[in-house]
Amino acid sequence: MLYSSQQMPYTDANGRTLVPLRLVGDLMGASVNWDRKEQKAIVAVEDETIVLFIGKDTALVNNQQVKLDTKPVVQNETAMVPLRFLSEVLKINIRYIKDGNIVELQDERLLKGNVIDRMENEDLGFDGLNDS
Repeated sequence: MLYSSQQMPYTDANGRTLVPLRLVGDLMGASVNWDRKEQKAIVAVEDETIVLFIGKDTALVNNQQVKLDTKPVVQNETAMVPLRFLSEVLKINIRYIKDGNIVELQDERLLKGNVIDRMENEDLGFDGLNDS
């Protein structure tokens, strides 16, 4: 099991699963930057650019506004974002396993290129609030 050393995925009051943005971004090979002043995260992966705003129920995907079904938040200094939104935008297959209450991400892009080794060697960390 992979998870953020700062914050585990969880289900919010709206029944939505939130995951650490930095962790998913790093596993996908994305560039994830944090703008502390504007409380927003900018994610660039393949041909997608995603801007998520902490505490707002809208995001930008390739400069197009998208409504979210729950707001990104900060928990334990980690940017937590809706998994459904990320999976739809990044086209990641997810499977819910009722026994054990597990959400499984399935995508050939995950863990490509020794991402975990790179994270450990470069001490990138898993938190979502590193300044860009």
